[in-house]
Amino acid sequence: ISPTAGCVSCHPAVRSPPRFDAVHSTIGQQPEVALVADGPVLAAFEIRYRWPLPTGLDATRQRRAGRTAPLEIVSRVELGAADRLVRVTTRLRNTHENHRLRVLFPTWLAAESCVADSQFDVVERPVRVPQPPRDVWIEDQPRQYPLQSFCAIGDGVAGLAVFARGLHEFEVADRPDRSLEL
Repeated sequence: ISPTAGCVSCHPAVRSPPRFDAVHSTIGQQPEVALVADGPVLAAFEIRYRWPLPTGLDATRQRRAGRTAPLEIVSRVELGAADRLVRVTTRLRNTHENHRLRVLFPTWLAAESCVADSQFDVVERPVRVPQPPRDVWIEDQPRQYPLQSFCAIGDGVAGLAVFARGLHEFEVADRPDRSLEL
């Protein structure tokens, strides 16, 4: 398991980030971890972060505010005795402004495509999104894709599927870690 598995990041490289931005991550943060169920049928842990994040943008809207406040993120991770999947339920109340929160699941798979469900189909999409020539289109191609309830990546031997409720966009990073990012 990668030390970044399930890490949360405040991702600046999408939408309209401030001109002078910084990435914030839970890597290096020390969560509180508690065993909340330990029986013959179910085991569950609760993981609680109190993550200090900038509260928004400064007055110029060019960089993050100097003032920080904790953002509490609570995840419950469950595995049943007969389960073939791990259930993760994450709750937070995002009172911070001008941030985009993402959870990253590094897969380290050599996959070149990913899949996600849509209204009436399961659609396969490339991980590496080609950039049109700059004389045709100057903006970066979006690398985020829509999903209805799940997205997945696999290399024919191993894979990861993530089922999400309330999140309707994902990306697979075109990096060696091939993180599936919600």
